[in-house]
Amino acid sequence: MKIKLTTDSASDLTLKEAKELDCHIIPLVIVLGDEEFEDGVNIKNEQIFEYVDKNGILPKTSATNAFTYEEVFKKYAKDYDAVIHIALSSGISTVCQNAKTAAHNFNNVFVVDSLSLSSGLALLIYKARELAKEGKSGKEIADILTKQTSKVQASFVVETLDYLRKGGRCSMLQALGANVFKIRPSLNLIDGKIIAGKKHRGKQIEVVKSYVEDILTTHPNADKNLCFVTHSKIKPEYTEIVKEAAKNFGFKTILEREAQCTITSHCGPGTIGLLYLEK
Repeated sequence: MKIKLTTDSASDLTLKEAKELDCHIIPLVIVLGDEEFEDGVNIKNEQIFEYVDKNGILPKTSATNAFTYEEVFKKYAKDYDAVIHIALSSGISTVCQNAKTAAHNFNNVFVVDSLSLSSGLALLIYKARELAKEGKSGKEIADILTKQTSKVQASFVVETLDYLRKGGRCSMLQALGANVFKIRPSLNLIDGKIIAGKKHRGKQIEVVKSYVEDILTTHPNADKNLCFVTHSKIKPEYTEIVKEAAKNFGFKTILEREAQCTITSHCGPGTIGLLYLEK
């Protein structure tokens, strides 16, 4: 079977990876004031951080519309046996529903609600390509991926609550208290939505160590073939802490990744996460 994969830029796939996986990345739109940018194409995280520092507000993100999805699906549906789109969680954005609306016009296009974000989508894309190599049909792959969404361990720990406060995910009082007492919550994807998890306390290096230990302890039944260490503007030594913990845990392939602007515009600098599939 000839299978084409597509996904949103929120998957944080690199262009090199996308080419190797035969996956088309559809960029989400980032709005900075009066200017629009395509995520992963003509905007960098530094521009996001500079904009927030200067204006005190978060950028706006624009959901890809059904017409854009239809144009992408049309491009590949005629030359491939199936097109499988792995979408950003429906609990976070309307892009998944827009993609499903577009897919109704094709009999060989399947949309999978990842119930995740960032490298959580990338994990499903890698799984999809593995299944395609096994000769699975488009529908079979989509059905398997849908069941796999509950096995994606996607979480992050943030260094600052300012972005979450500006985005309405925590109050000024919560952010102030967290900053005073050096408390940093982990953010977990549960049923497709971002839920505050365990609170970690201390200097950032201690927070990162506590976070990765907690994740590997509470989610030990991992598929150790692949994991992602995904971050935004974080000190290299913190990244090395998470990578070393993943290596000691037994992960065979550890891919480091800088999150795209769609993700960093909501979580801010100093964010890091360990993402993997559970068995």
